[in-house]
Amino acid sequence: MTRILSSFAGALMLVATVGGCASTGGVPVTPPATIDFSAGCYGTARGGRDVTFSGTQDALNNAGYRSTVGGSCGGTSTPITIVRSTSEAAALAKCQTLDAATQLAGNLLALGYAVPSDVWGCAKPINI
Repeated sequence: MTRILSSFAGALMLVATVGGCASTGGVPVTPPATIDFSAGCYGTARGGRDVTFSGTQDALNNAGYRSTVGGSCGGTSTPITIVRSTSEAAALAKCQTLDAATQLAGNLLALGYAVPSDVWGCAKPINI
């Protein structure tokens, strides 16, 4: 059995590995008051896959990582979990409370999604 990170986690890890900003290094972030985060489709300016959010905050599988890019949110969907938190450490703790297998919390704003800076995606390894 091989363990790999999910595609979403791979995107998070890739940004962290090649010098992106997916990790804030534990530095607290303040969400901007002007950007709403509600149910809907979110594309990324960096060419990553679309994400649909159910609107339910801090709940297991409250979002879907889509097979499309460009903000169309079509195709197939892989369940993911999104949490709101002011730091990476607190986001990871929330993620692990919802699913103990979570190993990484990545900031969606840093990945190019038009969301507040306190929106984090939870990622865990998958078995193939």
